[in-house]
Amino acid sequence: MNAEHARPMGRLVEGPPRISLDQALRYHGPIEFLTKRRVAEVLEVGSGSSGLAAFWPGPVTGLDLRFDGTPLPNLSVVEGSVLELPFEDRSFEAVVCVDVFEHLPKAARPRAFSELQRVARRVVWLAFPAGEAALHTDRAIARLGRMVGRPTPGWLIEHLEGGFPESRETLDWPSSGFRRGWRYSLSCATHAAVITAEHAPGGALVDRLGDKKSARAMLLRVPGPPYRLEQWFERHDENGAAS
Repeated sequence: MNAEHARPMGRLVEGPPRISLDQALRYHGPIEFLTKRRVAEVLEVGSGSSGLAAFWPGPVTGLDLRFDGTPLPNLSVVEGSVLELPFEDRSFEAVVCVDVFEHLPKAARPRAFSELQRVARRVVWLAFPAGEAALHTDRAIARLGRMVGRPTPGWLIEHLEGGFPESRETLDWPSSGFRRGWRYSLSCATHAAVITAEHAPGGALVDRLGDKKSARAMLLRVPGPPYRLEQWFERHDENGAAS
């Protein structure tokens, strides 16, 4: 497999990237996870020009197929594919991959899963939309956008064309040498409300909520069918002690 199996998304943009509320909700979990473990060295796979770096206080190495606009100052960019990460084994203390797997062909996902763990020295955070309820939600968002004459974003087109991983698809894959935890995060209703608000006129105003931890936590607690599956992996040596 190579980079040809994974497509860059959306249209080209210029200038500093917009830091949205949707993005803040995506990274709420990994920020808490990495902070508690006092991680100092991070690789984000599929970072774009902002990603985790918009919320992480230290430097981030970001890998993606391309980088539109101006990368954030604390983001060091590397062009490449999650299917063939251009790094040695255990190169990074922590590896983060958020909302990438739904853009990969189903047959390519196990390879990507293995690559993330290969280059991680301590921990991996993996998250993506999963299941039929999540896909149904994005279809409804696309229909609403068409009704009001708004262009469908590139990321949403890929969601609808490729479909989402099954809710438990990756939970059955082996992760030798790692202890795994997982949870569902963000209700479909909250996801729909946030995306709709952000794409409405004046939608950038809701981005301010992303700066407030209490607001993010409240939105993530809204009940209902889940949109995103979050998983984390911590490497252990052969004796079961944390590396």
